[in-house]
Amino acid sequence: MKKHYDRLIEPYLVNLMKEFPAIAIDGLKGVGKTVSTKRIATTVFELDRPKDFDQIINIPDILVSASPPVLVDEWQRIPSVWDFVRRAVDDGAKPGTFLLTGSISSTDTNIHSGAARIIRRKMYPLSLAERGIEKPTISIAELFSAAEPFSTIISGKTDVGSRDYLYEISASGLPEFRNYTIDSRKIAFESYLANILSHDFRQQGIRLRQPETLLRWLRAYAAAVSTDAGYSEILDASTAGEGNKPVAKTTIAYREALENLWLLDELTPWTEGERFISGLKLSPKHYLADPAFAVYLLGLDENVLSGGYG
Repeated sequence: MKKHYDRLIEPYLVNLMKEFPAIAIDGLKGVGKTVSTKRIATTVFELDRPKDFDQIINIPDILVSASPPVLVDEWQRIPSVWDFVRRAVDDGAKPGTFLLTGSISSTDTNIHSGAARIIRRKMYPLSLAERGIEKPTISIAELFSAAEPFSTIISGKTDVGSRDYLYEISASGLPEFRNYTIDSRKIAFESYLANILSHDFRQQGIRLRQPETLLRWLRAYAAAVSTDAGYSEILDASTAGEGNKPVAKTTIAYREALENLWLLDELTPWTEGERFISGLKLSPKHYLADPAFAVYLLGLDENVLSGGYG
């Protein structure tokens, strides 16, 4: 039986739906978008199912006649859905009418941006709090909203140790992956990335002539996690000793495709006060959407990482 995870985004979305007619939830494949939005929606159309696909293609008006909230899962399979929902919002759709989920950011420039009509939120892999390994005792929200000093309200205890954290880093925040053994998880990651490079890239109009080159680039990117290494540095590291390196235009297209799949996750530099302008000159730090991807790409696992930890 699949484990049930209480996702923090669910009550957040329910609250947003009190004011916004249409919400798009983006995120990595397998992150749990469909499971979470199904718990909220009344009517569900899954466009990877032929029956639902044909129904929306032939009778798009069903989206406004169906009982809300209406979920359109993998909406980018029919890009016109976006414009249809946007027009429905213009025509007076009530708050909480539409939920759209997608694993690939649409690159169709012919559709409207949805600005001021459809708001976008991103769903991330399971946080430590969502994994249920320990009951959280300190809330960031409460810390920042508390009237008294932090020192008087910070209190907590956990039995989670270093080895547990190393396991969680390796086990992944993708719900399905957490059921696997170490060896099976490596196979799952290998298959996941192979499917992205063979199928999802084609959906974006990109044909990979040398998939291994991109995999080496991803490994170098994983090694550069939490740094602001330039993309040229990452490319050089991934193609060391090769005379015929991919041209900049090609690597930029690859990087954008990975970003459209929500696999890359850059952290913008902190900027505040008088240093705001100078802070804008700083480079973002590189991250993969799930640290377990970095662990896999670098050939590691929790046993290797644990070293001498008990």
